[in-house]
Amino acid sequence: MARTLRGRAITLMKDGRTVDELRVLFVAEGASPDDVRAVLAELAELKRRAQAREPERLRGEAMRMFSHGATVDDVVAHFVRVGVQPEHARPEAERLCATFRSMRHCQRCGSLVPTTSIVYDSGGFAICLTCNLRDEISQSEMRAAAREADGVLGGPTVSSAFANTTAAPTMHPYCPACEDTTGAHVSDLAPAARARVDPRWEYVCARCLRGIR
Repeated sequence: MARTLRGRAITLMKDGRTVDELRVLFVAEGASPDDVRAVLAELAELKRRAQAREPERLRGEAMRMFSHGATVDDVVAHFVRVGVQPEHARPEAERLCATFRSMRHCQRCGSLVPTTSIVYDSGGFAICLTCNLRDEISQSEMRAAAREADGVLGGPTVSSAFANTTAAPTMHPYCPACEDTTGAHVSDLAPAARARVDPRWEYVCARCLRGIR
């Protein structure tokens, strides 16, 4: 019975019926008040959780739109289209645009992070602190392995070779348009694709040929 009530309640709530209306309707039809109360309480809580997640989802969509070159007006139009009131949509879009401009994609993992949290790897690519930490751990492990090898070989030959070791630079930088690590040096492109690349770019996306800095 509860499952049937739940299915009907979901359908009717999608049609705009309120919880109070459904409570009166189901009890009038002979359903147990306890069953009705339990089902409607569950659905009300699920709706509350969904509504709480909605602003976060919209903010994520706005950031992706800005990554693809959308304007504030584009984001406002999207917000209004999904039900946000225009008087609320524009201030939020402008705030998110300002936030986006203060951030940058990590060119290794693609995470959008504040520019103050960006560092550069040995190849000159902008990476986030998390990727930089992975580099430092990798370097530490390599040096530890070198010291261990020294103990086996009986001399500083191996450790001296690793003394100035740095982690490998980013090989395939992130492309915000494709949302993937599809970057490549122009010299690695096919001749036909290379001819279509703006000569100002050293690295481009191998998929969409958008320049990557």
